[in-house]
Amino acid sequence: MASFVSWKPIQTGIIEENDAVYKYAAPDDELVPAIAAYIRNNPDFELLFVQLDDVDAAGHRHGYGSEEYLKAIIHADNQIGEISKAILDAGMLENSLIIVTTDHGGGGLDAFNHGSDHPKDMTIFWGCRGPGVHSEADLAGLTIMDTAAVALSALGLPLPGNWDAKLPSGLLVKSGQR
Repeated sequence: MASFVSWKPIQTGIIEENDAVYKYAAPDDELVPAIAAYIRNNPDFELLFVQLDDVDAAGHRHGYGSEEYLKAIIHADNQIGEISKAILDAGMLENSLIIVTTDHGGGGLDAFNHGSDHPKDMTIFWGCRGPGVHSEADLAGLTIMDTAAVALSALGLPLPGNWDAKLPSGLLVKSGQR
């Protein structure tokens, strides 16, 4: 298991201390080559967490939806492509679940911030691809919490009964179903 982040508090305050977790923190442009190298050199890893921060920083600095923000999204999309290519080159893409999400929206009550109950602040980008993912599943009402339910379900692990997170109906299907 490995965690690659731009925002270092994730490594020190969210991910538990564990010798089995490889941790690396750096700016986005340094992070992506390090991720590709990790994938090449560790073909047996089972879980990879990546946090890119430049899009979030552009939203705070220039405003959500600004030209700079949109350029940062395009750059992050290219970086995700580089990571996906490394997974493909390692022969792991066919069996990999890849989830891409934002941790929040932005630009609701304040064009340079987030954190309110405004729909622009509460709405996130969320997408995934991989074995068993039904591309036409209804994701209406999906929240950031549901990402954990998707990950656990994909790994074949039960969801704790006290979680608010839910697996979107029809998102993950067993082989032969649709």
